[in-house]
Amino acid sequence: MKIKNSVKTISLILAIIVVVEVIFTSCIKIEIKTPATQDGNMNSNSVRLNPLTSSEVLSNYLVQPYDFESDWSRNDLLVQSAYMAIFDRFLQKEVDLNKYQDKLDNSEYNYPVESFELSFDEEPYYIKLNASERKNIFIANAAYTYRLSNSQRKLILSHIDDDMNLSITKELMSLVETTWKDVLFVPLEKHDSVHEIIIDPYGNWKAYNDAIRIDIRFDFDYDEFDNVDDDYERYKSQFAEDVARSMQNELSKKLNHNVSVAIRGFDIDSAN
Repeated sequence: MKIKNSVKTISLILAIIVVVEVIFTSCIKIEIKTPATQDGNMNSNSVRLNPLTSSEVLSNYLVQPYDFESDWSRNDLLVQSAYMAIFDRFLQKEVDLNKYQDKLDNSEYNYPVESFELSFDEEPYYIKLNASERKNIFIANAAYTYRLSNSQRKLILSHIDDDMNLSITKELMSLVETTWKDVLFVPLEKHDSVHEIIIDPYGNWKAYNDAIRIDIRFDFDYDEFDNVDDDYERYKSQFAEDVARSMQNELSKKLNHNVSVAIRGFDIDSAN
């Protein structure tokens, strides 16, 4: 009896081992799939979009120019947001915008992220649209994506998932590379000529209507009593102005295009 029981026990153990091995082998064969882009790239080029609302578009004359009178649909707003995210990536590839953020970060001055909670000023629309990790340097253009063809807009939308994550692919980079000069052009008057326009309602920033606009924004350094060191802030602003001038000159040459860099919404010539 003991031998028979021992045989049964051994057989049971062997059966359990076989079952465990089968389950383990099956688990190993399961592929863990990571979402990929349509170009076959992994989702490392995915960015989260934060599109404007219709009211935010309609309240800003630079985002809603005279030649577009229709209502902005959800897809319109998504395409606009996506286009600026792709254009940011395009500029990073062409001129390395992060290099200028690094100059601010590695300087002897502190450039805090600008806060609008206690400010009388509204947060600029382009800060909300920003999809980069730069905390002080923002592309301030608006994308007039209704100028794209239907197929181009559909292509952009096909790369946006239900959670508003955009996969930036080579195909989308190529689309932006061939269209940005037309999509970013601001026609505030009924002609297509290049002319100077006022970027903000107060006349602090003027630029050509075909220019790539970049705004360097930062907050003051407040002490525990909410005071600031005026001399420190003046030197800090002067350093930021030097970075802005360098950026404007270098980008204009590299891109062979008009570029306007401002500091906190003031063009360089009026920043002081």
